[in-house]
Amino acid sequence: MAILISEFVLDPIIQTRKRYLYVSDKICRKAWIEIQKELEELYRLHEETSANSAKCREFNRLSAAFLQKLEDIGCDRIADLFMGLLGGCSPKDFSHCDNHELTKGTLERIRARVKESLDSSQE
Repeated sequence: MAILISEFVLDPIIQTRKRYLYVSDKICRKAWIEIQKELEELYRLHEETSANSAKCREFNRLSAAFLQKLEDIGCDRIADLFMGLLGGCSPKDFSHCDNHELTKGTLERIRARVKESLDSSQE
């Protein structure tokens, strides 16, 4: 019912700005654009992770938050793909990621699905 896309709202209890992404039954074009932007940021971050364990942990943390957002707005198809991605993502401190290329490939497939959904969505 309520459609509020990517607005900052003041939370009166803790007096901080929180970002909300609400979508009614059908995910609208603005929501897909927001999802695509966040996914591109995660993709760029993932490209920096191969030799940096701190970036790898940051990618893992932000990916988990992104997965939660996908589930909250009812984007189950993409959320399922992302859950599979996180299942194989395990940050390591002193060695190269064993699943870097697999994760990269999964991110590329998710990007393609989001693009398809964006192209077929309406205002």
